[in-house]
Order: sequence, then C-alpha cells, then structure tokens
Amino acid sequence: MSRRSISIFIAAALCLGVAFAAQYEPIQIQSGTVTVTESGQNFEISATGITVEVQFISVSPTLVTGIARRTGGAASGILRITWVEQGVLREIRLSINEPEKLFSLEGGETDKKTGGQVGG
Repeated sequence: MSRRSISIFIAAALCLGVAFAAQYEPIQIQSGTVTVTESGQNFEISATGITVEVQFISVSPTLVTGIARRTGGAASGILRITWVEQGVLREIRLSINEPEKLFSLEGGETDKKTGGQVGG
C-alpha cells in the first residue's frame, strides 16, 4: 500500500472519529516496555524521555493505524512501537512543539485475488 493510500485511510478513519477510536482504549506509557494485544496482534511499546498515550485506530493482520500523544516528561523524546508478528519497528519523535502524531505500520503484502498473505 502506498503512503498516499495510507494517508487517505488514516484521514477516513479520523473522520469517523469516536466510533473508531472507541474500539481501543488509550495505553499510557511512562517507563519501561509495555506489551499489549489488540485484535490478536501483539505490540511492544516504550518511550524514552517522555510519557506518552498511544491509541490504536485500526488493527488488522496487515495494517495498523493509531495516534501517539506526548503527555509529559522531557521537552522531546522517542516512542517506539514494535509490531511483534510482522517484525516492524516504528520510532516516533514527539516534542512540546509537536506533541501528537498519527502513525501507521504496514506488514506483509496482500494477494488481492485470494486475500491471503504473500511474503512478510
């Protein structure tokens, strides 16, 4: 899926607002690594220098979208989200000037004809 497609998807999901966001509870990250499971997918989430709230918008076996919000700590820091099943790591820099960011993680390629996984 191209970046443009992901951006369109995220925008559409945000337009649905509370209906989508209400599916997943916000996850508070202060120190150490937190392991969470959402819709059968496992994530390891940690933050360095900041406290963060992570809320998933959509979780599927091939695409994850969400929003990260800096809630305190140092002026800037890094949030790390590891999608265990796909082996995908996303690092997100959050700061006082940019306290909130949308994120997406994409895993594997989908065979459009059969709906199955092709690769990883």
